[in-house]
Amino acid sequence: MIAFWTTLRNNYKRMLEHKSRVILVVAMITGAVAAAVFMNALATDSIGNIALVAPEREDGLTSPYLNVTRLDKAPPLSDLVSGKYDATVIRKASGEYEIQTIKSDVFRQELADLLADPEEYQPDWSGRRKVGTTIVGFLIMFILMQGTTMMLFFAEDREHGQIRRVAAAPVSFAGYLGAHCVYTFLILFVPTLVILYLIRFLTGVAIGFSFFQFFLLIFLLCALSTAFALFLDAFIDRSDSANMLGSMVSILTSILAGSFYSFDKGNQTLEAIIQVLPQKAYLELAGGMENGYSWQELAPWFWYLLGIILVFLVAAVAKTRRNYIRAS
Repeated sequence: MIAFWTTLRNNYKRMLEHKSRVILVVAMITGAVAAAVFMNALATDSIGNIALVAPEREDGLTSPYLNVTRLDKAPPLSDLVSGKYDATVIRKASGEYEIQTIKSDVFRQELADLLADPEEYQPDWSGRRKVGTTIVGFLIMFILMQGTTMMLFFAEDREHGQIRRVAAAPVSFAGYLGAHCVYTFLILFVPTLVILYLIRFLTGVAIGFSFFQFFLLIFLLCALSTAFALFLDAFIDRSDSANMLGSMVSILTSILAGSFYSFDKGNQTLEAIIQVLPQKAYLELAGGMENGYSWQELAPWFWYLLGIILVFLVAAVAKTRRNYIRAS
C-alpha cells in the first residue's frame, strides 16, 4: 500500500505542473453536458432534417414532422456523416422518392412512410432517445479521449525510465499501477459528476436519471476510459502516439456506436462491428435504465462492459509486467 499512496500523492503533486490539462478536461466535460442539454431543449417533434432535390422548386412536400431544405443538387455524403442532414430525398420525374441516408433502416422506413402519405403520417416516439441517454451519449467520446490524456504520468515514467526503477525496487508493482489507474479515474469521474449535478441543481434542467443511476453510468464510463488508456500506454512506446491513436479510435468508434445519432447503412459487416463496440453496449444500458428496464434486461450490457474493462486491464498489466518485471 505504501507504493500506492506514494504514487497517488506524487501524481496529484505533478498535476499542479499540468493544470492546463485538468482545465481542458473540465471545460470539455462542461461543454459536452451543456451541448447535450441544449440540443435536448431544442428537440422538436420532427423526425429529421432532409435535403430535398426535386424537378420543381416547390413540389408541395410539407409536414410538421419534417424539416425540409430544398436544393438544386444532392449534398455531399459528408453532410450526412456530420449530421447536417439526416437524409437526402430525390424526387424523380415519376413522382417517386429515392432516399439516401446513413441512418438505420428504421429511420429509412419512417421517412418512406411519411413521404408516402404526409398528411396522415403519425410518428412512433417509443424508441426516441431521452435526455439522460443524450447527455451520456455526448460524454462518451470526450471521456474516452481525456482518459489517454490523463494517463500522462504513467507514460512519462515509462519513457524516462522511472518505471524500471520501480520494478527493481522492493515495492508493490501492482500498487504502483493501481495508483495511476485510480488517479486517472478520479480526475475524470469527480469533475463529471459534480458538473452534472451543478447543472441539475442550478438550472433545474431534468437530466433523466436518478443520482445512483448517473453515478453508476459515469463510474462505468470513466473506468472504461481508464482501462483503455492504460492498455494503449502499455502497448505503445511513445505517449504522443498513444494519445493520437486513442483520440482517433475514440472518435471513430463513438460515432459508429451512435453516441450522437444512429449510424448504420444496412451493412451486415458494419452492423456486426457496431454491436461489439463497448460504447454501443453502454448506450443500450443507459437507454434501458432510462426506460425502466429490469435488472435482468440490463445485466447483459452491464456484464459485457465490465468484461471489456477487465480485458483491457489484464492485458495492460500483463504486458507491463512482462516488459519491466522480467527485465529487472
